[in-house]
Amino acid sequence: EEEEEEEGEDREVTRRNDFTDPMHWRHQSYKNSLENPDSLQSAEYRERTGRNHVYRGIVSYDGTNYFGFQKQGEDKITIQSELERCLMQITCLDRELLCLGAAGRTDAGVHARKQVFHFYTKEPLKDELNFMRACNRLLNEDVRVMEIAKPHPMFHSRFHAIEKTYRYTIDFGLPHSPFHRKTALSVGYREYDMKLLEEACKVFVGTHDFAAFMNRSRDGKNLERNSERTIYSFDVIRGGGEEEGGERYEDPSSSLVYLYVTGNGFLYKQVRNMVGAILSVAGGRYTIDDLKLFMEKKDRKLIPMAAPAKGLCLYDVKYPDEMYFSPPPSSSSLRI
Repeated sequence: EEEEEEEGEDREVTRRNDFTDPMHWRHQSYKNSLENPDSLQSAEYRERTGRNHVYRGIVSYDGTNYFGFQKQGEDKITIQSELERCLMQITCLDRELLCLGAAGRTDAGVHARKQVFHFYTKEPLKDELNFMRACNRLLNEDVRVMEIAKPHPMFHSRFHAIEKTYRYTIDFGLPHSPFHRKTALSVGYREYDMKLLEEACKVFVGTHDFAAFMNRSRDGKNLERNSERTIYSFDVIRGGGEEEGGERYEDPSSSLVYLYVTGNGFLYKQVRNMVGAILSVAGGRYTIDDLKLFMEKKDRKLIPMAAPAKGLCLYDVKYPDEMYFSPPPSSSSLRI
């Protein structure tokens, strides 16, 4: 049981790799994928389908003109449909064999700095760098593949992700900057308490049931699933950016404020719902106690409207090193 913390004290949550816990479903599902002949991870399955080689990629995109990441039929342009169009043209393989997947299915209008995806091929790629360049020649200018590389043979961009970071950008300037109109929420027309904003972010840190901050999916099946998630950190950064080593720095003169939230996973529209609630507290509509009550009641109808999609960016996704990178030739098995 966690000890009670001093009021206002920053809370640190230990990051964990769920694959190392034999009792966790991630560990069990991974082991099952190796033992089940019908699994995508199985050599037998690959031989049967022609999916002999797996590759991972990193894609960055401005999501303004897209209906999210996931393919939604032929009449809607999505990041997945664009990637598949390019991959099919370059490899001459069909969509079913490529079996492209991603770390997260970002919504319409949401951006990504580091969306990780994977796909399969029959034959190994001759040159991964040239393959990346070929993709970018075929893609629109608002989508760019940043890397193509060989991971562990059993890599899966969604199931093996152990940590995700989203960034939400808010422009407090008045007038707002026209250069950030597609990537930031403009709120300069009203007053916000920055101290309350920071305190509201801290409420979410830790392991909680986030049912109140989850929207219902189209089929409603997500309402039946476990809504407990762990938020490792929820940081407020004024302007600035990130140095090469990952250290973030601030620029007090900037009108932009970045909210960085890192967790082991997120529910449908969870981040945008949390940001909407945080801004309602910072704007004086609700209190910190109200925010805690919303979480306790687990009722989506109680919390404010979600923040708009344009301010949200999938910032980073992390994996166990042994899955993310290709093992040396002498390695015959994955360490768990």
